[in-house]
Parts: sequence; C-alpha cells; structure tokens
Amino acid sequence: MPVKIRDQGNYELFETMHGNRILALNDKRWFAWVEGQAGELLVQSDSDHKKKRTVQKGQFYAVDFQDDPKYKDMPHLFLEKDSKYQEAVIPNGLPTDSDHQKKVVLTGDSLDRKKLEDYLQDPAEAGPGEERMERPGGGSMANVTHHLQGVDFPANREDLIKHAKDNAAPQEVISQLEKLAKGSKHDSMADLTQAIGERTWHPPIEDYDRLNVEDIQDQLDDLTRDELKQLKEYEQETKNRKTLQEEFDRRLSA
Repeated sequence: MPVKIRDQGNYELFETMHGNRILALNDKRWFAWVEGQAGELLVQSDSDHKKKRTVQKGQFYAVDFQDDPKYKDMPHLFLEKDSKYQEAVIPNGLPTDSDHQKKVVLTGDSLDRKKLEDYLQDPAEAGPGEERMERPGGGSMANVTHHLQGVDFPANREDLIKHAKDNAAPQEVISQLEKLAKGSKHDSMADLTQAIGERTWHPPIEDYDRLNVEDIQDQLDDLTRDELKQLKEYEQETKNRKTLQEEFDRRLSA
C-alpha cells in the first residue's frame, strides 16, 4: 500500500506559561516543538504543562507514504487549520522512547481538507512519487544549497546526503549529491559547487535517476556497449542497485 495511516484524531498546539510550544496528539502523546540549530524539532514530552493559550487545534493525520504518486516517500504530519491541512514532513518519523527528538519540516503548503481526507482513504496506485513535493529549481545548484542550509563543513558525500534528506529535499537534489564520488570530502559550499559543476557526463537514458529498475531495463537494448559500461559505473557510484548491476554484467558478458 502506498499510504499507511499511523495515527489520527484530534490535536492541539498550545503555548505554555513559559512561552514553549507543545503539540498534543489525542491527549496521549506530547511533543515540545522547538527551534534547533539546524531547523525545527519535535521533542518527546509529557502532559505536565500549564497552558497559556491555544495556538491552533483540529484533526490530524500521521501518515507514511511509499511509492505514492503525490507525496514524498517519507512520514508526514497533517494538521488541520482553518478548514485546510498544514503539511509537515517528519523525515525520521515522530519521536519515540528510544529517540526523543526528530526533525520536522513545514512545507508551507495548505491542502484542501476534503481532498486530503478522501485521498488518504482512497489513494492512487503506487507509482513514481513526489509529484507535488518538487520545489522550484529541481536539481539546480540553487536548490541544492537551499536544502543544505545549516550543514557543517567540511562534510563528506554521505553527510551531505543525510542532511539534504533531513531537510526534506526532493529527489533531484538527492540525485545530484549521490553523483559525487564515494568518500569525497568538501571543505565549503564553493568547493561543493565546483565539484557538482565539473560533472559533464550524463546518463544516456533520460530521467535515469528518477526511473525504477523495470523502466531502466526496458531501455537497455538501445544502448551501445560503451554506454552500458559507463552506466554500470555510474550506477555503482550512486544507487548501486543489485538487480541493475546483475543486468549490466549479463549484457556485458554476452
């Protein structure tokens, strides 16, 4: 199933006497909503808070998406406000007893209440995701730097990818970073910009980085032997999908 509702019901976001924001879900789970050094966080809390005022309240949905054609493949939190739903991405899910704080990213989108509720009950069939989550700029350098705000340099390839994912970066941005050499280290944003700009080779299959394995396999017959070799090396340096690597080996050994 592309959509899995983890929790739903009533929520309240309120401010305490000390000016802290608390998110209460079904009066059973409480999280402090705080501003961290690298963005906003939800921190597991308890019910022992003196409420000063209610900021907003209504219905909520905590939802996981997988291969959904409309939403980024990661946990979401939808909070009703003024007959719409605010959309937040929680890349690593809600806080737990073993992991007390998790990043939360408000996308800035407000979704029609009825349309969202109807969609969650009757989602589209699985397919390429992130249709509506793509930010302007795609994989442009400006978009890469936007989703790397707050990263600490020097940073290696894996650190950059993790930071971008935590900032809910679209797949185009992740793909740009995955193309960096494995184990590469970058001392500054200028260094990273140069490294990305120096790449001149592009996969011979259009939109390769966004295609699934089956779609790529369907187009391999049109490639030359040299293109297969180059694509095999590229795949190994980026996603390194076992099924594709075996397919490249089979074709190159024929």
